Amino acid sequence: MTLAEIKELLLWSTCINYAILFTWFGVFIFFREQLYRFHACFFTLSDETFDAIHYSGMAV
Repeated sequence: MTLAEIKELLLWSTCINYAILFTWFGVFIFFREQLYRFHACFFTLSDETFDAIHYSGMAV
């Protein structure tokens, strides 16, 4: 693999990662209540814990 191919691969990886991050953030902002209700079916979470988990995941 040449240096140009590695650069192109890393560029595409970065673009895909940012697309996933922005999608996650958009869903979290615009559909937070529905997302919380969905997760509440499986886990016992407070609102603060739910927010902390999602914002921590986005930061990582």
